[in-house]
Amino acid sequence: NNQRISIQSDSISLKEAFSCIEQQTGYSIAYEQLTLDPDKKAPLSIKNATIDQALKRLLESTRYTYKINGYHIIISPLVKEKRTNKDAPEIPTQTIRGSVVDSKTNAPIEYATVEIVSFPSLGSVTDSLGQFCIRNVPIGRYNIQTSFIGYNTHLVNEVLVTSSKEIRLEISLNENIQHLKEIIVRPDVNKSAPVNTMAITGGRMISMEESSRFASGFDDPARLSTSFAGVAGNVGTNAVAIRGNSPQFTQWRLEGIEIPSQTLPILQTWQVWEAAFYLH
Repeated sequence: NNQRISIQSDSISLKEAFSCIEQQTGYSIAYEQLTLDPDKKAPLSIKNATIDQALKRLLESTRYTYKINGYHIIISPLVKEKRTNKDAPEIPTQTIRGSVVDSKTNAPIEYATVEIVSFPSLGSVTDSLGQFCIRNVPIGRYNIQTSFIGYNTHLVNEVLVTSSKEIRLEISLNENIQHLKEIIVRPDVNKSAPVNTMAITGGRMISMEESSRFASGFDDPARLSTSFAGVAGNVGTNAVAIRGNSPQFTQWRLEGIEIPSQTLPILQTWQVWEAAFYLH
């Protein structure tokens, strides 16, 4: 305590000042270089000061303090004291409620994330009805961001939160449309197998494409069937006889559904349909 320190310089760094104190007093000074900038220079004038006076003068413009332990001086960050005054006024808060829906269908979107941009810790997730609730929001103006997979992120700017009443928001999200390459889907059609798995022999499937491609088909599967061997028909009706069997045993199907022969003239006006005839 009887040792005196004198440092006069127009530009000196903390590292150089600590070295001068160590030389004049015999103390060793320890500090963390990653947090404290020891190479920052500043003017310093200390004359005939004690060790405590010199350290206080040296660290007064920084957020650091010192502790003397024997002949060692430890420089550490200054810890702010926590407020313990229970009578201090509390900051008023408010609740933000609302719903998140699809902009086109107005269907509620569940599990969407709603958060305050400046306070990421204040947020919520929508429930099965698309409802959300953010509690204990300090009063002020905030930007509220809503995001969900498959939708564009929506930002509501400058939402004023007051202590008078709860904030109610109705948020609509637009789908995030991505342009992908063309995808062609082709059916795997087995022409040798009939649609009706119960057919025993002589089963064949006739498509609309075949009825329009073959000669004298006239987009009529019944007319096209008469061009096959063993099939006979009448121009006036849709009845066909296969290998001499009666037309009443001919079965017609449209996409797997059985069709009576009396309704075939009505179905001939359809643009896309398939039919098959079988021998039982």
